[in-house]
Amino acid sequence: MGSEGVIATSILFGVVGGVLGTIIFLFPYLKSKGVDIKAALSDIRNMVDVSGKTIDAISSIVPDNKAVSVLQTIEKWAKIAVGDAEELYHTGDISKDERAQIAENVVYSVLKEMNINIDDNKKELINAAIKDAVNDLGHTISK
Repeated sequence: MGSEGVIATSILFGVVGGVLGTIIFLFPYLKSKGVDIKAALSDIRNMVDVSGKTIDAISSIVPDNKAVSVLQTIEKWAKIAVGDAEELYHTGDISKDERAQIAENVVYSVLKEMNINIDDNKKELINAAIKDAVNDLGHTISK
């Protein structure tokens, strides 16, 4: 991988890491302090949209980058998996609480089929992609 690939991958992981760090650490802290985070969630949503655009931009710069390819696969299949789990829920085939696990299993199965090792970092990215896909469905945030 050339220097362009290293820079592109570093930017990508920096953006994704920043979003995940905010979601995992900052929001629970702010909520524990009684801060209303609805406006911040809107900003995070914008950051997630930007990170998707960043993945696309890096992909065009370094088209054969394996990390970008894996991220695109996760993003694509998280949306499909969430739609599938939601449909199974609406038809009564699964319970409300099973939706996240079903969606996660679909993404894991796709990555396994592609011979992609699923480590803790990919699990976090899958979880974040699934949550983003659920948000795309238009559900409101409950306290």
